Amino acid sequence: MAIRAGIEARVIPQDALLGLGTVKVPRKDRLVLTRHDLYRIIKASEHYLYGLVIRLLVVTGARLGEILGLTWDRVDFAKNTITIDRTVDVLSRCRKDDTKTPNSRRTVILDAETMTKLSEWKKKSHDKVVFMQNRELVFKSPAGKPLHYGRVHKMFKAILKKAELPDMRIHDIRHAVVTLLLAEGVPAVTVASLVGHNVATTNAVYAEKIKISQGLNFVSESQKE
Repeated sequence: MAIRAGIEARVIPQDALLGLGTVKVPRKDRLVLTRHDLYRIIKASEHYLYGLVIRLLVVTGARLGEILGLTWDRVDFAKNTITIDRTVDVLSRCRKDDTKTPNSRRTVILDAETMTKLSEWKKKSHDKVVFMQNRELVFKSPAGKPLHYGRVHKMFKAILKKAELPDMRIHDIRHAVVTLLLAEGVPAVTVASLVGHNVATTNAVYAEKIKISQGLNFVSESQKE
């Protein structure tokens, strides 16, 4: 699994995910999410055509625009990684050849199950007729364009309902995974590297040594209970 790979590689502390419990997402309504809640989101997403978008948001902590801007040439099935270095404006659907900030460019190791689903999605996508100039997008509309935010938003609301979770924003997934890792002692500089944040501390020097970030292990067998 994704973050387990990081632990084995000694990039992330071995006890980083032990005893993950309830944490609070920084919102006025003080939304509470648990690690198991994120697993429920993943499982519920499997019932929807573009549910893999939501799964990737959970296991990477990425921004929605980064996942919608993901292209197949940035998916490495041999190394089980995706490289995030492009994005899509979620409102205008304009593709950008760069991320929000320089720190947002990163490579993330994914768990085997997520990579398998990406492989299955690639075969399914390439079986469809699309405009060649957009063929490389991992997620695209039937017309071959980047997915419309409204479509993803509507699907996410349905996923929350199926998972029996309270209403929240798509971006709250990102806040949740970051908060969970920080609450369990994963160094801030490591978390910043995982999700493409900037950490203005002396520890940021260490971030330069992290060549490949580790994904988030919210899909492990332990989450099924």
